[in-house]
Amino acid sequence: MWSHLPVGRPIEFAPRPWFDVVGLRLRPTAAYRWDQVQAPFARHQRAYVEYSNELDALTPSMVSWQPYDEPPLPHIQLSSACTTDEDIYLLRCPLICFYAVEYHLPHRVARQFGLRQEFPVEPFSTSVELHKFDRQKQKKITDFEAHHQVYIDEWDQMHDLLYQSDQSHTNYNFREYISWYVGVTRCKLKGQWTSADYAELESSDDEDTSYDLVTRHGTHVEAAPILDRVGNSMMQSVVDIEHFSKTTSDDRTLAFLSRLSRRLRCAAARCGCRISAVVNIQHTLQHHGDTSLGLGAITVAQGSSRTTRDAFASHKEDEDDIKIPLDKIGP
Repeated sequence: MWSHLPVGRPIEFAPRPWFDVVGLRLRPTAAYRWDQVQAPFARHQRAYVEYSNELDALTPSMVSWQPYDEPPLPHIQLSSACTTDEDIYLLRCPLICFYAVEYHLPHRVARQFGLRQEFPVEPFSTSVELHKFDRQKQKKITDFEAHHQVYIDEWDQMHDLLYQSDQSHTNYNFREYISWYVGVTRCKLKGQWTSADYAELESSDDEDTSYDLVTRHGTHVEAAPILDRVGNSMMQSVVDIEHFSKTTSDDRTLAFLSRLSRRLRCAAARCGCRISAVVNIQHTLQHHGDTSLGLGAITVAQGSSRTTRDAFASHKEDEDDIKIPLDKIGP
C-alpha cells in the first residue's frame, strides 16, 4: 500500500547494506525499501479518522499506479525473483493457498499494468461460496486438493487464461473510465452531510447542521465530508452554468462562462468530485457560428450518483490546455 498510496506512508530512512550473496536470487525484493522507516504518524486511536479523511481527499494523480517501473532502491540491485514470472502477471486465474482461493483479475486494474482500462468492466464471478469457505466453520474438510480440484484444473490451464491487450494507457481514456466508475460505485468513505443547495439556504441555516453538532461535541474534525460538500456544490454550479449558456448567444458571455466552468471543474476535481455531468459550451459556440475560442467540452462530476459514460467524447487528448483569447473574455 505504501508503494501506491501516500496515506499512512512513513518517512523512509536509508536502508541497511545488503549482505554478500552469490547470484541475484538472494538479493532483496522491492519491499526492502521499507526496511528502515519512521513509525507511521497516526496514533492508533485516531488512525481510522485520519486515514478516512486522506483516502477521500485522494485524486488519481496522487496515486503511484506503477511504482515498480522505477527502481525503489536505485543503489541496490534487486532479486531476480522480482521479474522471474513476468509472463504470468496478466493471468486471469484462481490463486490457491491450501484452503483459500482468490481470483486474480488484472482486467479490472489494467491501469496498474500500463494498459488501457476497458469499461464497463467485463463481469467475472469470484464465487460467493468461495468467500464463505472458512477453516473455522468447515473443520471436517482437510483434503483441500480434492475440495478445490476444479480450481486446480483451472490453474493448470493458466496459459489459456492470459489477459491480452495491445492498447496502452492514456490519460484521456483513464478519465473516461473514471467518469464511468464514479457513477456505478461508492467512492467516498465519508460523504457530505446534506445535498441541500447553498443558493437556497440562509447563512444561519448552515451553522447548526448535524455535521456541526457532531464536530462540536466530538474530539476531531472530519475533513472528508467538507470536501465532498464543497466539491458537489461546485459541480452543481457548473451544471447551472451549462443551462444558462443555452440561453445566450453573446460570445463574450459564453467565453466568460467557459472560463468559470473550467475553474469550478478543476476545483471540484481537487475535492474528489469527478466527471458525471457534462458542460459543453463549445457546442453552444458552434451553434452560434463562432468556433474561434478553441474550447473543449467543460466537464465536472459527482462521485456518488449519475454518470455520463461518453462525457469526454468531444475532448482532445490535451483538453486541460483550454485556450481563450483575452479579447473574447472582456473585463
